[in-house]
Amino acid sequence: MEKISVFIPVYKESNLLKGLLERLTKDPYKNKEILVIIDEPTSQSLKLVKRYRKKVKFILNKERKGKANALNEAVKYANGKIFLFLDSDVEISSPQKNFLKKVAEEMKDCDVLEIKKRIKVNSFISRLVQYDYAILNFTNLVHSKVLKKGLHLNGAAFAITKNAFYDLGKFRKAVLEDLELGTASLFKNKRFKYVEEVEVLTEAPSSWSKWFAQRKRWCIGFALWLKTHYTKLGKCFYKYPSLVLPYIFLSIPFLFSFFSNLISFPIFNKFILLPMTFSKADFTVWIVWLLLVSLTIVVLKNITSSIISFILFSLVVYVITRKVGWKFNLIEFFVYSFFYCPLLALITVGSLVRVFFYSQRKVQGWKV
Repeated sequence: MEKISVFIPVYKESNLLKGLLERLTKDPYKNKEILVIIDEPTSQSLKLVKRYRKKVKFILNKERKGKANALNEAVKYANGKIFLFLDSDVEISSPQKNFLKKVAEEMKDCDVLEIKKRIKVNSFISRLVQYDYAILNFTNLVHSKVLKKGLHLNGAAFAITKNAFYDLGKFRKAVLEDLELGTASLFKNKRFKYVEEVEVLTEAPSSWSKWFAQRKRWCIGFALWLKTHYTKLGKCFYKYPSLVLPYIFLSIPFLFSFFSNLISFPIFNKFILLPMTFSKADFTVWIVWLLLVSLTIVVLKNITSSIISFILFSLVVYVITRKVGWKFNLIEFFVYSFFYCPLLALITVGSLVRVFFYSQRKVQGWKV
């Protein structure tokens, strides 16, 4: 089996790092090395350094270098032919006793391996966020099966061959360094694979303020990514239409709602005007009648299209959650559809405006 170099970046400290190191050091896969890179280590982190220094290589940075910079420097000290990147806030699912062995086996026929992520459901926010991850997992599954090329990488857990990592130019100094690496793999035709049998758990933000800060960073990163690559992405979508299929599949309910609201109801208009033809009532009375009935029809039409769209979207995501092993809850999904998604859409639009029209390039509190 090929040697695996495991990289875990940490900013200051992580409450889950101890459990992750315990699991990795006890993993029966022999041909491995574990490298932990800590920017601005705290006393808690230094205690873990002392405890695991015989089994783990620690790289301590007195100042914050940022995730991409820290990892790019750390790979210089690695000897493995497979690079496995794990965030410090993930947990390896308990049934997987041979986690590293499974990763090595899956890497035999690919250059880039996207590992399945599941949200730790311990709050209402996490119950909503899990639908994001279900859709992302499904998208990667489709890209892997249909095209064997990928666009997205979630930096919480993925593997890549050493040769491919260097060929892609390592991590780009960007807000979303994992997405940039995934896109580079697409542009350079690297073999992409999504694996369902290997899984990690990751935590959702613990509050709405933290969720907003994380999504704001992700949306700014997405906008910067789009601004940088839109020309090449357009060519890739034209060359590989399968890349777009999951997005079309997921947008069907919203397209239905949009087009249904464009449809007029001429028969109702005639019905409204008909009484005016035979009545001698004051014209202003019929103007009020016309406005009230027209408004009612518009409201009913919008409610109807929203309900049908929600039902369609629910069916689509229900199939997706079943495919990736999630549980589907209709009440939670209602909140996700009518509160969570519109809020995320507003953040996304605002980020696109700031990046494309006001040339924003940085995210406050995030080191690139």
